[in-house]
Amino acid sequence: MPTDVLAFTTRGIGHVGDDVEDSPSNSVPPLNEWIHITCIYDNENNKKLIYFDGEVDAEWDTNVETLTAATQNLYIGAISNAANTGPEQFFSGSLDDVRFYNHALSYDEVQSAMAGVSPGVASTPSPADEVTDVSRDVILSWTPGQFADKHNVYLGNSFDDVNSADTGSPLLVGPGIDDSTFSPGRLDFNQTYYWRVDEVNAPPDNTVFKGDVWSFKVEPIAYPIPYSSITATASSYAEDEISQSPRNTINNSGMTGDLHSKNIDFMWLTDPDATGPAWIQYEFDKLYKLQEMMVWNYNGPSALRLSGLKDVTVEYSTDGTNWTLIPDVSEFAVATGKDNYASNTTVPFSGL
Repeated sequence: MPTDVLAFTTRGIGHVGDDVEDSPSNSVPPLNEWIHITCIYDNENNKKLIYFDGEVDAEWDTNVETLTAATQNLYIGAISNAANTGPEQFFSGSLDDVRFYNHALSYDEVQSAMAGVSPGVASTPSPADEVTDVSRDVILSWTPGQFADKHNVYLGNSFDDVNSADTGSPLLVGPGIDDSTFSPGRLDFNQTYYWRVDEVNAPPDNTVFKGDVWSFKVEPIAYPIPYSSITATASSYAEDEISQSPRNTINNSGMTGDLHSKNIDFMWLTDPDATGPAWIQYEFDKLYKLQEMMVWNYNGPSALRLSGLKDVTVEYSTDGTNWTLIPDVSEFAVATGKDNYASNTTVPFSGL
C-alpha cells in the first residue's frame, strides 16, 4: 500500500499522500459531537469516497492498491513514523465501533453500517419500517446479508409473536427461499403486519443471523373523497349572516377529526319558507366506486334536532338521469345536540 492516509483535519477529511493534502471533504467534523465517517477504497472503479453521516461528502478518482503482505500495516488514530522521518501524529478524539470490510460498501450498506447493523443481517426493508398505506398485493424485499445463502421470512399480526418465532412456527411463511423478495399473497385491508427475515449462511456452518422485526400497515378499504371533487346542491338553504349551504356537508365545516360541533353555522339547513320535499345532491368529478356515506344529522340547539329525518330516500346514478334506490335506508338517526358528535348513520354502498 502506498504512503497514503485519510486524515481528519481542521479543513475537513481528506486524502493525504507524500505530505500533500488534496480533495478534502466538504464538511468539517464538529467538536464534541459523534459523527459517522465511512472511507471507501473502491478497487473495481478506481475511486476513493468519504461518507459523512451516511452521505457522500467527497469523491475522487485514484489508482487503489491493496494490502498484499503481513508487513503492510494499517493504523487508526495515528500516522506511523516507523522510519523516524518526523513526529508521529495522533488523532485528538474518540473512536467507537471501528469496522473493516473486505469490499467497497454500497450506499445501502453504508446506511446499515451507520445504523449498527451486522453485515450478516438483512437490512433496508421494502416496504420501509412502519410505513402505512401499503398495497394489499405488496412484494416484500430487503438487502440480503453479506454471506446469505437462504432466507427465512416470518409474517404475523403481533410483534412479540414474530420476534420470538422459530423454524417450527406457522409464522414462517417463507422457509429457505433463494431470492431476497417474497410475496405474502393478498393481505387484509387496514391491518398492521410484522415481518422478519433471518439470513442463513451457506454450508458447512449454516449460521443464522436473526433479523429485526419490521412493520407496515395495509391500505384502508376506502378513502374519503376530497370535497374539491364534489359539487353539493340542494332544494334550498337558509342564508342569514352566514350561509348554511349544502357545501357545509362536505367541506369539513365544524369537524374535529370525525366529530362535529353543535354550531349551526357549520351545517346545512333548508330555507324555512321552502315548500315540498327537501333534497341534497352530490355530483362527483368522475365515477367512483363507493363504499359508504357517513351522516352527521342536524346538531343544532333547536327543537328541529329532535325530529331527525324520518322519511329518507337515497338514490345513486352514473349518468344523472337514471336513478337506483339504495334499499333498507329510510331514517337518519337523531343527533346528540352536543359537541363532539360522532356520525350515527351510515349509508352502505358496498362498492357500487
